[in-house]
Amino acid sequence: MVSSACASWRSPASSTRASSHADGSCDDYFPFERALGALVFSTYAMTEAYMELGLQRPDLVDFFRLRGDWLRTHNETGQLANHQAFAALALYNIYQITGDDAYRRASDDFCNYASRGSTRRVVPGVRGSRPRLSHLHDRLPRQALSKIKGP
Repeated sequence: MVSSACASWRSPASSTRASSHADGSCDDYFPFERALGALVFSTYAMTEAYMELGLQRPDLVDFFRLRGDWLRTHNETGQLANHQAFAALALYNIYQITGDDAYRRASDDFCNYASRGSTRRVVPGVRGSRPRLSHLHDRLPRQALSKIKGP
């Protein structure tokens, strides 16, 4: 069954790469919209599956880096907490996979919103503001996984 899961991993990843722009961004509803929400939800899901399955695929790591590099320099002009939270989680997972501290720092830029209310932090050279989400990446994956795996 595990080999079946690993084999089926290739198709969704290939499909996701094919539906992404060359810069790593992706669209949601409209062509060339480069939707942050679509990128962070799909990247988080892919990186979680990658780590959970214990894969060692340099081609996927390169793709995660491409996605992470786009995310490190882009943000929405609005403030959607779920998008910000999953941006932090996706970037933190990319950090865990690659060991590249740039992704951890970018994750931190999306963190601490919950503990600081609506305090907004403007990141130089990036459109929009990055709310801070109080160490969300340290808590949410364990909580979510404990519901799936049990205590």
